[in-house]
Amino acid sequence: MPSFLPDHCITLSRVISPSICEEIIELGKKTYTDYGQIGGGEDGFEDHFTRKSGVAWLNRELTLSDGKTVFEHITPHIRQVNADIFKFDLFFLYKKSFFCSSIIILVLSLFIYLLLIFLYFLNFLELILH
Repeated sequence: MPSFLPDHCITLSRVISPSICEEIIELGKKTYTDYGQIGGGEDGFEDHFTRKSGVAWLNRELTLSDGKTVFEHITPHIRQVNADIFKFDLFFLYKKSFFCSSIIILVLSLFIYLLLIFLYFLNFLELILH
């Protein structure tokens, strides 16, 4: 499969402490997981041969034991990965005085993509720690 990433995976080492990683993993285990779909909205469908991932949503406002949210832990790293590799202008809408829904969709897609990479990273950590 063609990719603009040379290694098809971005790895960040030790950016979140092991105790916070364990806390996030435990939160994920307690969260309802549904099968991932191919496509979106009413046209989406489950295909367990092509997509074998689960999807779960964490409470954005949930505070961890250190007083930060999960998003406060991962956002700086997502921004750094973007700055180093993707180079998307994530602050475009703040600089411009008009609203463009296609840009919002692009930014949200990037954020979701990076979040999935981060969750893959947490899964990898769980394998190493156990």
